[in-house]
Amino acid sequence: LLTQPFYEMTLLRRIPATVFWPQPEVASALVRLVRREKQPFASAGQETHFRQKVKQAFQKRRKTLGAIFGSELVADVAGERRPEELSVEEWTRMTTRADWRAEDEMFDVVNERNEVLEQKPRFEVHRAGLLHRAVHIFVLNREEKLLLQKRSMYKDVAPGTWDSSAAGHLAVGESYDAAAEREIMEELGVRIELRPVWPLKACEDLGWEFILLYQGRCEGPFRFPSTEISEVKWWTPEEIDAAIASQPDEFARSFRYIWRQWRKV
Repeated sequence: LLTQPFYEMTLLRRIPATVFWPQPEVASALVRLVRREKQPFASAGQETHFRQKVKQAFQKRRKTLGAIFGSELVADVAGERRPEELSVEEWTRMTTRADWRAEDEMFDVVNERNEVLEQKPRFEVHRAGLLHRAVHIFVLNREEKLLLQKRSMYKDVAPGTWDSSAAGHLAVGESYDAAAEREIMEELGVRIELRPVWPLKACEDLGWEFILLYQGRCEGPFRFPSTEISEVKWWTPEEIDAAIASQPDEFARSFRYIWRQWRKV
């Protein structure tokens, strides 16, 4: 389901376990994938939404779509059907519908004093450049190296770039402390003691986010969702300085801004 929207797939040959040594307990197959000329999604954001909804559904695959998505479900999809009963075309059409995207993640919109004004969907906040809130987390090890994550190519903002150890938006009504604890668990799979370092005022370099930076210490190991993060890596401060100087576009714009402030301290 995650592959077929992008590729024409053909089963060429089944390969028995007996042709391998040592012999595995599974049979294999040779499959040819030919990338489709016309891609199903108009933007990286649409593709991310598709992958998120598929993952959400197949975590509860024996439940009906109505039970999984509730009021989010678009009107022309029968709620009594189960995730595996939809065709690839139905999945792509359903997850790119405008009325579903209107049920996107909601953010608190704030004013210049970081006071909540109203709530709006994520895509609208980003599209209009409205002020909102986020956390960034720097995780250091005993060698004073900083863990950076490489953003997945499925991300709608700064895909494929190096970023803070963990980061994310505050949910509606959520505190900065609660968001930091949630984000580091969701993105790195760890619970560690975090302390706030300093706040950063919203500006264009920060994507119009009022950010509170946190710091924590951990040696790992880390578990991260591949739909969000492609890899993590320890860096010395000097390595980060050199890489940003030579290849600034390899790093998320907001991280470059935060790093400049960090190096001044």
